[in-house]
Amino acid sequence: LVSSRVQVSKRGQTLSFECDSNGDFVLINELIHGKAEADNDSDVDDSDVEDEEDEPQYTGPAFSDLDDTLQQAFLDYLEERGVTAELGQYLRQLIADKAAVEYQNWLQRVRDFMGSGKRRPS
Repeated sequence: LVSSRVQVSKRGQTLSFECDSNGDFVLINELIHGKAEADNDSDVDDSDVEDEEDEPQYTGPAFSDLDDTLQQAFLDYLEERGVTAELGQYLRQLIADKAAVEYQNWLQRVRDFMGSGKRRPS
């Protein structure tokens, strides 16, 4: 099972999906709607603008509480953007491959460490 966060931003707003996939399906665990994070490259100086950052923002209901049709619509929305079970399978394989490479690198480092202080018999 691979967990991931997918964020879709536009017009200063973000939909953030917390997802799981085993390669056969995509499951949305949580959906949060909120303001997009500030862009440091922005040319707009809004330092004099009073905002409501101190007040907690309602981010939406629990995803599982949404109507089944609406849940499916969000899954379709992600699929249109390439977040599919196939992507989940790719990520699972990528993570497994990375773990194998990291394990091989670790073995080599340990081997080098153990061999570097070895005394040879005279």
